[in-house]
Amino acid sequence: MNTYEMQYQDDDEDVIDLGILLCDVWKGLRKFWWMLLIVCVVLTGAGFLFGNFLVKPEYEAKTSFTVSTQTSYSDVNASYNFYYNVSTAEQLSNLLPNLLKTDVLNNMILEAVGKEEIETTLSIESVEDSNLFKLIATGPDPKEAKAVLDAAVECIPEVSRYAIGETKLTILQPSVLPEEPINGNSGIKYALYGLLAGIAIGCLVLLIYALTRKTIRTEEDLKEVLNLKCAGVIPQIKFKAHKKKGNQSVSIRNPRAGKALREPIRSMTLKLDRRMKEEEKKAVLVTSTLPGEGKSTISLNLALALAERGNKVLLIDGDLRRSTLRERLDMPKTVKGLSHVLRGEVPAEEAVRYLERENLWFLSGGAESRKVSALLTRDAMKNLMAKYREEMDYIVVDAPPCGGISDAATLSEYCDGILFVMRQDMAKQSQILNAIQNVTSHGKKIIGGVLNGVEESVSGYGYYGYGKYGYGYGYGYGYGQAKKSGRSEEKKQEVKR
Repeated sequence: MNTYEMQYQDDDEDVIDLGILLCDVWKGLRKFWWMLLIVCVVLTGAGFLFGNFLVKPEYEAKTSFTVSTQTSYSDVNASYNFYYNVSTAEQLSNLLPNLLKTDVLNNMILEAVGKEEIETTLSIESVEDSNLFKLIATGPDPKEAKAVLDAAVECIPEVSRYAIGETKLTILQPSVLPEEPINGNSGIKYALYGLLAGIAIGCLVLLIYALTRKTIRTEEDLKEVLNLKCAGVIPQIKFKAHKKKGNQSVSIRNPRAGKALREPIRSMTLKLDRRMKEEEKKAVLVTSTLPGEGKSTISLNLALALAERGNKVLLIDGDLRRSTLRERLDMPKTVKGLSHVLRGEVPAEEAVRYLERENLWFLSGGAESRKVSALLTRDAMKNLMAKYREEMDYIVVDAPPCGGISDAATLSEYCDGILFVMRQDMAKQSQILNAIQNVTSHGKKIIGGVLNGVEESVSGYGYYGYGKYGYGYGYGYGYGQAKKSGRSEEKKQEVKR
């Protein structure tokens, strides 16, 4: 079992961080709010239709009465023959609810109302420590409900005689024909139920989404989950809405990018420059797990920053399937590139262009090719890299994402190390680990990981939004220790000079 597998298994046993969990729930809400809104609207509408058209109206007839039992002796005046005490009241409260369920009483009620079956149900409520009861008949037909209630009042004394002896019901509140259903406005009520169900389902979906997300969010994740050294933390940036007609290139040469981009890029470059010179390395390959993580932007700005430090730098667009650097450097589509060199159509000297404005040399990807693997394994690629190792101080190779194809691993054979770019909270940890295993399968090591597009929400690095190429210019920045260390390192370097 390799280091990455062991590290990933250990991470599965980590305790859930409540702050990150809530942050993921919020991200899920921002991402899927429209789906959750549709669910709530559909369930609310379904509840409204169900309540209005499928729920039967229910009517309720009520009466209240007291119950007295006959004494064991006979008096002349019958009005004194009935009484109640606490024990009798308790006995009645236990008896009468069960009495309503008996077939004897039900048959007597059916005979009294003249029907073979009824939809009305009976229930009884008692007042504690008293002989006061409330009998309730509930059903879809108000006339039937009242008839059943009246019949029950007449039949209860006769049926209860076999259980507790002669009883007398004294009516306190006579029954009346119900006019309004007790479940009026069922549409609104069930619409509310539907809305609550939609909210509950939404919360459950968001919780599952948050619990199943295992991505890279912080600099600590690079070290603890991936066992990588952090080469740089690049904030997520946003161009101002009213200035989107201007230069939106995500480049340290763009004044609109400001310190938010320049300082972390230069801090990252300073670390790599010092390390590569110490280890006498020249060629670095830049890749990522998935498309859209910003590895081409990192490659371009790394090359520009190295050139700013007085180095001769060659930037190679090694993505022969989907080249993008040519467009960012405002070069025409007809320019010859790497694919033409590898096919032997043009010499390297003709394809490599010096960009005076950027102060670096650039080799475009050229025409897109379907047989990329065959091209990259030719001796022409090896000879190209060997030639410019002699002429350049640094070679930066922008490789394709390595999550699904082996192009980056093949290109890594010609480089000294790999710079691995990860957009914050994008690729899953398992995807990143598989990609790392893929790109390092040819024996080259990863010299550092770059956490790109960092938001304040989970790391405290400062909040930004996406621009044209996945970045942009923000209203402010605060990317934590990366900014501070970047300044101090630059100052140290100036002192050494």
